[in-house]
Formats: sequence, C-alpha cells, structure tokens
Amino acid sequence: WLTGSPNYWSPSNDWELGEDVDYTLYNESGNKRRIFKHFIEAKPGDIVIAYEATPVLQIVAIGRVVSETDGEVLYIRKEEELLSPVPYSEILNNPILKDSEPVKNRCQGSLFSLTYDEYEEVMRLIRKENPEPVKEEYETYTKNDFLNEVYVSADDYDKLVNLLLRKKNLILQGAPGVGKTFAAKRLAYAMMGVKDESRVKQVQFHQNYSYEDFVMGYKPNGQGGFELKEEIKNFLDEKGYDYVDIGTDSGESVDYTDFGLKAAEMVKSGEADRGILICGTGIGIGISANKVPGIRCAMVSDVYSAQMTREHNDANMISMGGRTLGGGLACMIVEKFLTTEFSHGERHQNRINKITAIEEKYNK
Repeated sequence: WLTGSPNYWSPSNDWELGEDVDYTLYNESGNKRRIFKHFIEAKPGDIVIAYEATPVLQIVAIGRVVSETDGEVLYIRKEEELLSPVPYSEILNNPILKDSEPVKNRCQGSLFSLTYDEYEEVMRLIRKENPEPVKEEYETYTKNDFLNEVYVSADDYDKLVNLLLRKKNLILQGAPGVGKTFAAKRLAYAMMGVKDESRVKQVQFHQNYSYEDFVMGYKPNGQGGFELKEEIKNFLDEKGYDYVDIGTDSGESVDYTDFGLKAAEMVKSGEADRGILICGTGIGIGISANKVPGIRCAMVSDVYSAQMTREHNDANMISMGGRTLGGGLACMIVEKFLTTEFSHGERHQNRINKITAIEEKYNK
C-alpha cells in the first residue's frame, strides 16, 4: 500500500501508465519514510496499491515493484490506472481491513504491508468497478518450433541457451542477409516460451560502437579526453548537430579548469543550449563548471544516468572521462542527454529551486 501526497507527488497525475517511478526512501526533510523496513524488504514483483491522500482519499492505481531498493529509492512501475477509484470510506468501514496497517495508521506513512486476506479484499473492492484488464494471449513457442524454423541442431540450440544463461550475451556472425536477426529473435521466443514481440528489442549499432562498449560498458583508451572528444564530434556531425568545439586541439596536457569555465559561461549566457565536458575522469572539469551560477553539470558514465539527470535535475551540462569510457558508450550517453527533456515534475522542480537557493545563498 503506497500513499502519495499530491503536495509532493500524485499517483494519478505525476505517474504515467507503464512509467517506472523512483520513490525515495527519505522524505523532503531527509528523514526515513514510514514504515522504512517495508521499503528495504520490498522485492521485484510485489504488487503495489497506490493510494492518493488528498484531496479525495482514494485508491487510484495498481503498480508493481520492478527492482530491489538501492538504499536510496524503490522503483515501481504503474501497471493499471483505475477508471473508478476506490474511496477510502470503503476501506475504513470494511471489517476485513479494520486492522490493516493503512487503517490503523490512518494512512499516515508512505509504504504499508497488507496480509494476503487484506490484499484479496482490497482487490475485490477494486474489481467491483474496475474489471481486470484483458491480457493479450501470445502464441506459444518451444524448442521444437525453433528447430523447425532455424537451421540449427538440437545440440547447438542447447549450447546457445546455456551460453546465454551463463554469459548473458553471445555473438552471431555472418554476412548480411543470412538470417542472424531471424535466428536471434526465435532463440529469444524459445527461451521465453511465447512469441512476444514486445519483449524483444533490436538495437541498431552506431558504426563506431564496439562489442566491448555495448556489453562491457566501456573500453577506455587510457589517455585523457582529446581522443574521446574527437569521437563524439564525429558522432555529432553524423547526427547533424550544431556545436562549438572550444578545445583542446591535441593530446598535450592542459588545465581542464580553463575549458570547463569557458564552456559553462557559454551555456550560462545562452550562447550554447547544453554543454559536454571531457577530461581524464570527468570529475575535475565538472567541478569547475559547477562553480558557475546556473550550471547543473552531472558527471555520467552510463546512459540511464544521462536520462535521469535531464528528466529529474534539468542538467544543462554533463562531464565524462576519456580514461573511463569508450567512444561507443560515450556517444550513447551524449545522444540520450541531447534528446531527453526535463520532466517538469513538481517534486523535481522543487528540488532544483532548492539547489538554486543554495547557490544564491553563497554567491551574494
């Protein structure tokens, strides 16, 4: 049972169907949420009943925990939006639910636990006016189906499956048009047991992406940021972005602070919309940029962080490290940073306002 207060976050208005929300384990004051242990004990697959505290007090959605907490946030996906919300009065006056955690605590808390009987009763109340969504039926797909469609022996199929289960990746080599994609999709179907296209994603590699970049996450060149900058410039050229390269122009050692300051001043003045900074690790040049009022520069090393720092922090600059990232992954990070917009969520804007207030306090 998840309680949301629209003053900070509304389960009905700030949570899109299918969206994963990162619900923090700490409130706006930095204190642990009630009941904290439930956040720690939540497991992937747990059903979440989303209740909106004000102004009408009602159950508005059903979600599901998608991953264990990292100690800071719990990730929950919205799976169903109730067309007919269940008013709290039906919960409060229900004899089966009178001793439930939400009722006993008057919903004064964030995450409560329901017993199996309590959960069944809540779902009964929900389903009175909200029929269970019809689940799409998928065609079953077995090992035999795979062997009938793909020219692979049963022994080789078993080897492929075992490799994927153990190593989590494999490479199918061959000339264009020989059926690598066809075989890969059907291998996925056979392992899932159903022919579900929605669970299979095809990724088109940029020509500079290497296998190591994609699977291992990075393939650094061991140098500073110059070579990585040049790779990113090639990527931006191919994508048709307008940009200004303010240096450096060689692999010789320079003071990253000078370049961090210059780029940050361009973003602050409006001469540039966003900035991409690179040094050996991305740390020092990012710190330098963040000394300029109005700059929110995030050091990122993965695509998800690039997305989140735009959606949640409205970051206008990112920094990366030439010694820690390969060109393929860096280009994916840059693309995500440039194509993701700020979510304009109320809670995120409130936090950005607080960051600005800190900045103003110490820059008087």
